[in-house]
Amino acid sequence: MNVSGEDSEEGNLRNQAFQGGILKFVKFEIKDLGDCLEFIRNKQFHNGSSTCCSDGTYQYAKIMATGGGSHKYEDLFKDRLGFTFHRVDELEGLVGGANFLLKNVHQEAFTYTDGRKEFIRADPVDLFPYLLVTIGSGVTWIKVTGEGKAEFYTGSTIGGSTMLGMARVLTKCKSYDHFLELSQQGDDSALNLTVGDIYGEMGNIKYNIPPSSVACRFGKLNRDGDISLHKVEDVAASLLSGFIYHIIHTSHLVAKNLGIKRIVFGGSFTIGHSSTMERYPMNFTKGHEGKCKQFSYAMRGF
Repeated sequence: MNVSGEDSEEGNLRNQAFQGGILKFVKFEIKDLGDCLEFIRNKQFHNGSSTCCSDGTYQYAKIMATGGGSHKYEDLFKDRLGFTFHRVDELEGLVGGANFLLKNVHQEAFTYTDGRKEFIRADPVDLFPYLLVTIGSGVTWIKVTGEGKAEFYTGSTIGGSTMLGMARVLTKCKSYDHFLELSQQGDDSALNLTVGDIYGEMGNIKYNIPPSSVACRFGKLNRDGDISLHKVEDVAASLLSGFIYHIIHTSHLVAKNLGIKRIVFGGSFTIGHSSTMERYPMNFTKGHEGKCKQFSYAMRGF
């Protein structure tokens, strides 16, 4: 069960069969936490068995909770459902979940080759080390060297919540999905200043930089003119591509510094949003082709 503040459809349910059982992932927004509690109660997920204890009470199931803000809701769950959280360290949960998904779940990890989405099966023998990049409210870079062996490397305050906050100010979008929809309809070259705009149609010949390469995000807005005439879709496209480039570029610099050649992207910003993932190869291949392998995982809940 993943209780998240990210915008999403209520009760977004996905099943994944594994070793004779089924993992069920259900996602609720924080504003729908009451519905989440009722869902757990109605399904009796909080009860450890269908039989009562000798004193007439149920043996409650172990409910795991992780994430920096999960402690804020512990009393609510205890009052409404009668159980307490078993807290899991967030880093341990992220790494353990990623390792499990990459090793065991079919069609979980995927990459893009020549614009085509391809599912890949991670080789358990050759999985480590890898750089785990989790993109949520902020961004976290974690070096994973084995089962139970990981260390926080660095983080950034410029994350998914930053981008969505800016998007709401600049585009008046109503949700993350609305913002992504706007970005798909826009053209970021309408606002971004390219190398061709500076050096001409041949680009920077001396350093072999093509004219289509972006020199400055939103650079064309520095010119005279009424900025209100620019399409909100173009603003969304420029903001999204710039944000993704920032994360991709930083991730490859971190991987290079650590001597790691495999990068795994995950987190609420990417998971379940294929339109976002399709932009990754566009930024990844420029300046880094052949040096790192990158892939992402699709499942929610870790």
